[in-house]
Formats: sequence, structure tokens, C-alpha cells
Amino acid sequence: METSALYVTNYRAHCVRKFNIDNGQLMSKIGSQGSKEGHLPNPTDVTLTKKNYVIVSDYGNHRIQMFDANGNWMRIIVDCRKENGQVWSPCGLTLDKAENLVVSSNNKLQIFDKNGVFIKRIDLEDDGLRTPYGVTIIPKIPSRV
Repeated sequence: METSALYVTNYRAHCVRKFNIDNGQLMSKIGSQGSKEGHLPNPTDVTLTKKNYVIVSDYGNHRIQMFDANGNWMRIIVDCRKENGQVWSPCGLTLDKAENLVVSSNNKLQIFDKNGVFIKRIDLEDDGLRTPYGVTIIPKIPSRV
């Protein structure tokens, strides 16, 4: 029987915690404070791919990182800068059915493919969007952002 898991970002503890949803037991921890690959100072959101890869918004290092199902660091998906196609202080993230990644970061909303290739900016620069946090997708048929 497969165990159901719940992933939770722990902003002040600089990690993502994985809990067994059936019994509440802590299963594992991903990340720590620092600036090296795999470190997660102040993570703000987490989502899972269809292959159970863990994608984390790394607020403190201004990047989006990917880990495997066992919590091992895989790669940086989106790196830091303030230009379109990069992130600065990423907060919220979610995946659509095609596994395109929607990211809210300082003053903008962007879409990247599952490999981190920039697709487009969703909002307009003069919309007045400031520090957007949570994002979600309301699916419709066909589901596409």
C-alpha cells in the first residue's frame, strides 16, 4: 500500500518537511539554510510533478529548485534575476496539466515549461501587482494557462 505524503514549506526552519498523511509522522526533510545548491533559506511554496519530483520556491536564494522523490537535489529550474524569464523572491508556484510551472515572484507572474524554459509573463507590467504569493489554477477543458 502506497503511503500518502504531505509536503510543507517551513519558512523559518529553511526546509520542506514531508509528513505521512495517515499517521502524522515526519518522513523526511529537504534543504537547509545557506546559498549552495539544495539549500533553501526561507522556502515559500512546494509542488510535485507527475514523476513525484519536488519543486520548491527558494525565496532566500531567488530561484526555483527541483529535488527527487527522496529529497536529493536535482537542479535549479529557474535562476535569479529581475528580468522576465527569471525570478526574484519567488513565492507561489503551481503546475498545470501539461506541467508548465506558474510562478509568482516580486511584481510578476510567469509561466515556464517543466524544464524551466520561459514561456511568457502573465500579468502586465503596469498592473500594479506587488509581491504576489499564492497561485493556483482553476482547470477547464482543455486545461491550459
